[in-house]
Amino acid sequence: MSEPSPVLTIHNLSTIFASEGGGLHALDRLSFEVGAEEFVCVLGPSGCGKSTLLRALAGLIRPTEGEIIIDGKKIDKPNPKILKKMGVAWLTENRRDEGLFVELSITFNVTITDIEKFSRKPFGAMNKAKEVEVTKNSVKNLQ
Repeated sequence: MSEPSPVLTIHNLSTIFASEGGGLHALDRLSFEVGAEEFVCVLGPSGCGKSTLLRALAGLIRPTEGEIIIDGKKIDKPNPKILKKMGVAWLTENRRDEGLFVELSITFNVTITDIEKFSRKPFGAMNKAKEVEVTKNSVKNLQ
């Protein structure tokens, strides 16, 4: 029996940011795969590229080179809206400065912090009616 395809493949991913010294390699030829039943945790000291990797996966920054493949589909032009539909989203650790997804709906921004509350088990499909209801109540409470 053949091995199942990985749900996520990162191949030779590099991200170089311009700096005074020429270029800062936030990611340097990073490669790994994640299977359907795997749980992955990204650990490392401050400045090692954790957030850069996650931002690239969520389509918020473009890697300098390399490939991101999700469910067998190469992501050539990362787009947060499309990636969200594929089950990939960025929830910043710094909600004060980066806490809004300005390109996405108010409903998404209100409900993303408690996404499990709105997902239907066992497949994780979103309960849109419940999301909209909570958003309307939240907006009403602001008035």
